[in-house]
Amino acid sequence: MAKRIVITPSKIFISALSLFLLFCFILFLLVRHHTFAVLSPAGQIAQSELNLMKFAALLSLIVIIPVFGILFYVIFTFRESKKSKKYAPEYSNVLLELVWWAIPIGIITILSIVTWNQTHQLDPFKSLSSNQTHVRIQAVAMNWKWLFIYPDYGIATVNELTIPADHPIDFSITSEGPMNSLWIPQLGGQIYAMAGMNTELHLMASKTGIYRGGSANISGSGFAGMHFNVSAVNTQTFSRWASSMTFQPQTLTKGTLRQLAEPSENVEPFVFGTVENGLYDTIVNQYMPFQPDPDNGKTNAMSMHSMSSMGGM
Repeated sequence: MAKRIVITPSKIFISALSLFLLFCFILFLLVRHHTFAVLSPAGQIAQSELNLMKFAALLSLIVIIPVFGILFYVIFTFRESKKSKKYAPEYSNVLLELVWWAIPIGIITILSIVTWNQTHQLDPFKSLSSNQTHVRIQAVAMNWKWLFIYPDYGIATVNELTIPADHPIDFSITSEGPMNSLWIPQLGGQIYAMAGMNTELHLMASKTGIYRGGSANISGSGFAGMHFNVSAVNTQTFSRWASSMTFQPQTLTKGTLRQLAEPSENVEPFVFGTVENGLYDTIVNQYMPFQPDPDNGKTNAMSMHSMSSMGGM
């Protein structure tokens, strides 16, 4: 007669723990040669955000470690095979009840105060203080590419970004079509890009390097290709780069903007050596009910046909 297998709670726990440890080991093998951008900050905003995450995680351990410690203690002390120990909990211990209520309330209070203060300090609309010159960049989300206009230099790039390290970067962000989200994880948090609206983001790279940026909001079939490299270089290199880009033959005008707005995927980076004045404002205001006609200077209602011709939704 076959021996009957008895399944006990302790066996279930040990099996579950073994599977969890095996999962953690396999996960470690898969990611050990990879770096996590949000855990490798290269700017003061990203560093502050990481510090806040670390603080919240360490503060949570004050509850997590004792709770799991008590859990394991109860499981092994009062397991079914140990008959000598009787489980007789005390339900009317006021002191213990005060402890498990007071500790979480205290932790949540501290975390709330710190998070509130840090959230206001890291307001994306708040300009960064620095002795270095601020660099303005106008970012436009398109289907499915990023357009970056440097208004102070009269140039623009597509799917690539070059910035000077240790200089505050003042982003103005909008969308030419569907809502998107600009995110450079190693420099700071993401912020949404929406048609007809202008949002702001202020970042600064604390060291030179190449960082990956992209969209954090799914916006259609070409979303996966909406990524770009951010090259943070020293001030002299950036100045030379900006000057050399002005010799590029392509010009960004309202006409080329309409062509650029056509949906396209996995677009290779390229540069416009000249940019028509006021294009960013044109993109932001193109969905307004009434709009100056660039051809005759008259104010006309914006029709759905003209919106679609500009690559709108």
